[in-house]
Amino acid sequence: MAISVQRLDFLLAVSREGGIQAAADALRVSPSAVSQQIRKLERECGSELLVRTHSGAVLTEAGKIVVAGAERIESELDRTVRELLEADGVPTGIVRLASFQTVIRGLVLPNLDIFAERAPGIDLHLRESTADAALAAVRRGRADIAVLEYDSEIPRGPRGVNVAPLLQEPWYMVYPSTYPDPSDPRALAGETWLGVDPDTAAGIATTRLSQQWGFTTSSKYVYEDYDVALHMVATGLGIAVLPKLGLGTLPDGVKVRMLTGLGTRRLVLCVSAARSRQSDTIDHTCKVLRQIALTQWEQRDMNAAPTTTQV
Repeated sequence: MAISVQRLDFLLAVSREGGIQAAADALRVSPSAVSQQIRKLERECGSELLVRTHSGAVLTEAGKIVVAGAERIESELDRTVRELLEADGVPTGIVRLASFQTVIRGLVLPNLDIFAERAPGIDLHLRESTADAALAAVRRGRADIAVLEYDSEIPRGPRGVNVAPLLQEPWYMVYPSTYPDPSDPRALAGETWLGVDPDTAAGIATTRLSQQWGFTTSSKYVYEDYDVALHMVATGLGIAVLPKLGLGTLPDGVKVRMLTGLGTRRLVLCVSAARSRQSDTIDHTCKVLRQIALTQWEQRDMNAAPTTTQV
């Protein structure tokens, strides 16, 4: 009995994704290609490996045995690759990153392929978390890196934690497209401005702008998540002050203006001082994340240039 190792990837994909179509999507091939490879694998094994149903594909007992073997092979190959990388001096290991949703969704997830290319030996684990929880996880050894946000000034890092810059980004005024576009944006000061936690970076920036422009934020429409704020604005509920990374994919019905003179939102990498001194893997992860942040911002600046408004 000769089993093609290459075909095992198709069976693993079906097992993990729950069906032929889902496996095809994950592998970026056609469903017929997946089915063809599974049929060939069944002939090589001399057993039926899948039972195809209307709701998906179910492993037979023989299929479960083959999948278990395929997972052991996959694990051994991964270990071999790590050992080869280590022999070449490439940092390897697991790095646990904790941060809030705009960083994970807007910066990390779109660039996972780039991260894998520049840090092939690092297995990046992600956890969405509040800033306080992320920092606590680093201090307690439950996370290796936390990404935090500050408005303009970065305070001295907490005791036992090293702080390094990741990204500095401007603030934007985001307003409904049904509003007029005045030559002086202060004309919009009389409109409704969405409320936000005053202790957050966005809250501090909004408070500073409200003091300069003389408006009061709403207690009726209050957001925590930037994506929620965008959709509140799109619905016409009011205006928000958001950082560049928080703009994401703008929904219909939204306009933006950069607010210069309002300071910036600063994202920082927080790492345990003790772990940082001992881990080339963590240091390399931070380096790659900074490279990705810089590259992404250069590309965004070339592709889009929202109207700038002097505060």
